[in-house]
Amino acid sequence: MLLLCLIAGASYALILYFRENQFTEENQKRKWWVYFIAFGRAITVTLVSALLLSPLLKLFHSETEKPIIVIAQDNSSSIRMHFRQNDSSAYVKNISTLKSSLEKNYTVKTYLIGSHVREGFHADYQDGSTNLSEFFSQLENNYSNQNLGAVILASDGAYNEGSNPVYVSGEKMAPVFTVALGDTSSKRDLLFSKMFYNRVAYLGNNFVIRSDVMAQNCRNENTKLQVFLVDESGEHLLKEKNIDINSDYSVTPGEFVFQADKPGIIHYRFSLNRLANEISYSNNSQDVFVEVLEVKEKILLLANAPHPDVAALKEAIDPEKNYKLDIVYAQGNNADVRDYSLIIFHQLPAGNQTAQGILAQCVQQKKSMLFITGALTSISLFNSVQDAIKIKGSNNSLTESTNSVNTDFNLFNLSSNTLQSLSAFPPLKSPFGEYQSSPGVEVLSYQKIGDVVTKYPLISFYQSLNSKIGIIAGEGIWRWRNYDFLQHGTGESFNELMTRMIQFLCVKPDDKQFSITTENSRKTGNEKMFSENEPVIFSGQLFNDTREAINSPDVKLLIRDSRGKEYNYTMNRSGSGYSLNAGSFSTEKYSYTASVTFNGKTLIDKGIFIISPLQLENTTTHADFQLLNLISTKSGGKMFYANQISELENSIVKKENIKPVIYMTQKTESLINLKWLFFFFAGLLGIEWFARKINGGY
Repeated sequence: MLLLCLIAGASYALILYFRENQFTEENQKRKWWVYFIAFGRAITVTLVSALLLSPLLKLFHSETEKPIIVIAQDNSSSIRMHFRQNDSSAYVKNISTLKSSLEKNYTVKTYLIGSHVREGFHADYQDGSTNLSEFFSQLENNYSNQNLGAVILASDGAYNEGSNPVYVSGEKMAPVFTVALGDTSSKRDLLFSKMFYNRVAYLGNNFVIRSDVMAQNCRNENTKLQVFLVDESGEHLLKEKNIDINSDYSVTPGEFVFQADKPGIIHYRFSLNRLANEISYSNNSQDVFVEVLEVKEKILLLANAPHPDVAALKEAIDPEKNYKLDIVYAQGNNADVRDYSLIIFHQLPAGNQTAQGILAQCVQQKKSMLFITGALTSISLFNSVQDAIKIKGSNNSLTESTNSVNTDFNLFNLSSNTLQSLSAFPPLKSPFGEYQSSPGVEVLSYQKIGDVVTKYPLISFYQSLNSKIGIIAGEGIWRWRNYDFLQHGTGESFNELMTRMIQFLCVKPDDKQFSITTENSRKTGNEKMFSENEPVIFSGQLFNDTREAINSPDVKLLIRDSRGKEYNYTMNRSGSGYSLNAGSFSTEKYSYTASVTFNGKTLIDKGIFIISPLQLENTTTHADFQLLNLISTKSGGKMFYANQISELENSIVKKENIKPVIYMTQKTESLINLKWLFFFFAGLLGIEWFARKINGGY
């Protein structure tokens, strides 16, 4: 075809310029410029003819991605304890030189590891805890599909939060080169190695706090363990115990019994008399906070028949110290619900087990209820015993539904990890039909059937003046717990979801028009207690005269510490309520006052919360180089000491698999779309026209 185009172009030029004698001189010779413009016309016609055939052009583009080197620095206070000033200065200089040198040939990312992981390079060694497993989890999430060449982890190997990093660090992701900081030898020190106690106690009961006192290199010394009650008026000595130390390493348990004689938060301080030349005195005291509650909530789980869901609920609720779960099967049972705060109905009411007697008690005694529907649930009876959700057109068939999280839900807060897990949980078997929600129903998640997100509630709540109702529209929550363990190695997300739901349902409806509550991230039920690295989260609700939740007026929040310093906030609107993440606070007791003006009336709610010190780093006074070596060996890296950083760089450079990755992209485009061709043709034809014009060709 190209040959035909070439013949067409040549023929056109020959006919135009050589058929007549218009462009000849007197001696019958062709004018010299004719050959040039004829050639130009031939080229133009040839190319235009070729373009009419729609030829394609393949374009190749290459992009080179440098290997990524991640430098992670342990920022916990235990590093500062081990470093001498000269060693610290030399290390900072060497690691900075390493970073600058690597940046010439690699993309360098830097992180600080402590109570949480964040980007950064310059460490101040102030974090009160170390979570190495969180770092490796973030590493996998952020760089699993990138050209991660190597990881440099500078740490003392002492971790006190999260799981064992040896089992979290990926074997095939990238080699981990560890820099061992600190000293593995045991220094002279006296400290509390462990504290054993429940954060929640119940009024009138006795509770035990056990302390393990560790002594290192303190042979033939003696000290005194004292327990103080701390309140607004100061410290009050309650108990004491003499401890004789007879070896270079010893652990002496101390067990103390206290009585929960009044409700509220009780602050105890365990203290050890100092010995001379200890490496640290900050670990000679330990603060313990215990909240005394007036009553322990009882929960009745009424099930149609044995089911894996029942076991999953039991596993989630039993570890919670402020709940007592009783499991009863409905067959011939008419349990008394007077002593229970919440009744959970699993696949009830059913055709063979209507549970009408127990349901009537619940309604009469204004009990909160949680319904979990399933294949055995009678939809007609379910519709008749509650007003939150009606399922129409159901023939007792089931469909598989996953969670589509409602971002406007605000009855209680869930962590971002739990919300992500909720969206990824396996489907439940939900009753098929048309779901109709009553006004006031708050939906945590909607049903996602296949790829279609519906407006049918999967997890929802309804609060009346007298009681609360929760509904999980499907069976199979045991798969959620199994999935959580499979993906994360723990059931924390599932447990958090279940306990938050139960906490909300167990709290009796508040007849106050305006209320503010605090929530912590540990989900212990001790909602007034926070660690110093933990954000304080507030949630609030305002009701109008018809008990509808509203959030049109602004809510002002004032937080005051024990010295009278004030912090002012305006709460955010969230769904139909209010929320605020106030961030973290320093260790002490705080009071808060929330106020809102509605219908010309000022409503106020007050409360307290306590920030407890994070003393995890004080319990470890020596480095764990064995752990660092295991991490490096497992990943194909190597452990180096702080004075071997130059050798570390050489090891990275010599790694043959740490190299740039070239990405090649191919693009096919029609030649006729190239704009420069238009200007090329226009130029050739313009030159031809100009030559003919000045030589009398027109």
